Amino acid sequence: MPSPRGNATGKQKDIILDINCPTSSVGNKYTYWFNPITPNSSSTNGVLMNSVPVASGGAQDVGLIIKKDGTAIKFYDYDAYSIAKVAKTQEVKLTADYYRLSSTISTGTVQGIFEIILQEK
Repeated sequence: MPSPRGNATGKQKDIILDINCPTSSVGNKYTYWFNPITPNSSSTNGVLMNSVPVASGGAQDVGLIIKKDGTAIKFYDYDAYSIAKVAKTQEVKLTADYYRLSSTISTGTVQGIFEIILQEK
């Protein structure tokens, strides 16, 4: 039985971003935010739409949901994410999972792209 809209599929993948900071930045506060490169949902946080067209083998009505600490990320939120005192090496851990957008899905490739901007405060 397929999972309902928005449920985790059990195919979750970890995304671990290793950040290496210059010595001069150690101890400073950093903020970071997420920008979608491919289209994203206007109604659900953290959801990237599939960038592969169905005609090219893309899954229909299946996207990706990106989470941090089990909660969907918010795109363009410049104040929600920070590192109070950055270390020489730092990790940001995220997860990605498939996200069902409707009841009329089909199998195929699913791709989505986003970027993370890291800025010293």
